[in-house]
Amino acid sequence: MRRLVLSLFGGILFVSSLLAVLIHPISFAANQESTQPDKKSIQPDKAPTDSEGRAQAQVRGKIAFVRQGQLWLRDENGERRVLQLGILSSPKWSPDGHFVAVTGKSKGPHGKQDFVYLQVVNAATGHTQMVTRYLFPDTITFKWGPKGHQLAFAHKGVLSSVNVAPRSSVHRVAAGIQSFAWAPNGLGFIISAPAHVLPDGWTRAKVYQVSVGEKPSKSAANHDPTLLFTLPKTVPGTDRSMLITGLTSMKWSYDGKWVAFIAHPTAAWSKDENRLCVLSKDGKKFIVVGTMLQKSEWFRWSPGADTLAYIRGNHHDISHGKKLNIAAAPLFKSRNLAPIGAVDNGLTWIDPKHIIVSRRQESLPSKSPVQLESSMFPSLYNIDVERPTVQNRITAPSQGVGDYSPVAQGWQKVVWVRSPNESSKGEIFVGKADGTAAQLWLEDVNAGMWAVAPKEKKRTRRTPDILPKISTSLDK
Repeated sequence: MRRLVLSLFGGILFVSSLLAVLIHPISFAANQESTQPDKKSIQPDKAPTDSEGRAQAQVRGKIAFVRQGQLWLRDENGERRVLQLGILSSPKWSPDGHFVAVTGKSKGPHGKQDFVYLQVVNAATGHTQMVTRYLFPDTITFKWGPKGHQLAFAHKGVLSSVNVAPRSSVHRVAAGIQSFAWAPNGLGFIISAPAHVLPDGWTRAKVYQVSVGEKPSKSAANHDPTLLFTLPKTVPGTDRSMLITGLTSMKWSYDGKWVAFIAHPTAAWSKDENRLCVLSKDGKKFIVVGTMLQKSEWFRWSPGADTLAYIRGNHHDISHGKKLNIAAAPLFKSRNLAPIGAVDNGLTWIDPKHIIVSRRQESLPSKSPVQLESSMFPSLYNIDVERPTVQNRITAPSQGVGDYSPVAQGWQKVVWVRSPNESSKGEIFVGKADGTAAQLWLEDVNAGMWAVAPKEKKRTRRTPDILPKISTSLDK
């Protein structure tokens, strides 16, 4: 009789627990305790320091970063300053990890004018070369080609390319562009032209293909851009139709079948609302995926599938309403992966099945000052795309700082910034995708001014230097 009573009591408890799970949706706040990381996974390993007391974690890999306006490199041998010329920004590695391109601003001859410039540094030798320079306040955008040492840059709507090793002359590719991306095979580009306002209304933004071949012509007239797609004048908006005046941040899927980009309205409007779109490589399929801010780092293709992950939401306030979504080909219907009460502000794919996201509690006006302060600082979460209920918190920063801008690399680790906010100087951490073996890699790094080198392949021959070492002064 006693066994029968215990069995009935156990059954009642099981049914009650099951009903509780089915009735109550998963919320971010309620799920905090269950997603607390193992203490072992969030304690940085002790690391030796350099002569200035900075951490010297034994990390395999290279990172370029800006500290106090100067370009530094860090590898297994420690860190060293490689370029000091004005105020530097936006370091980017070549695909093989041998060169770093960087933009900067500096005084010209006799200090009378400011210049912006694009330079390349050989990571092994420190040899540098000036690629191009223009009068400030002009800007330069640039991207490495997918293979070799090709570098493309745009200035005032003119797209040009150059081979940096061995050095070639600069080749003009196209004019009148707004944004661009290398073709997956490195033999051309996909470019966009913005819409323009005329007396009878707005024209429409367009997407072109440009083939340059292995030996680009010096004249843009010889490249013959081909119209790929003309964007619609408007797309459905949150509460009204959204005018498309241009597009930015073009990115190819891993297999080159789709290109994703952000379609934006006029400048003031685009601060609060834009559209993530995809276009098939033949230009025959155009799909509006969802609403997002104009942040290139907030959408990324899966490394092994035609699936987009992006931070969905409108309005410039990033403290609420921003949710991690995924959308897969061929329909690209969005699926929310963020629990109730969570807000997401950055992401990276670890592999085709897992995403690391920077997540915090949603900041709402109804919260008390103490609650608002505690919800300001995000942690990193590892999310299983195939089992979205599996979302494990892998970092737990101390009070007053958060974990931002996760970046995954081929060596199956995640790198992130720990700082008081996204725009302040911070520390660079590196650890495994489950949060274990976390190490402090760098200190005192400018916000957004760092880049981890891709995993190097075995070298079969010595990488040629760009040129003999030359002066980095703009006075010459």
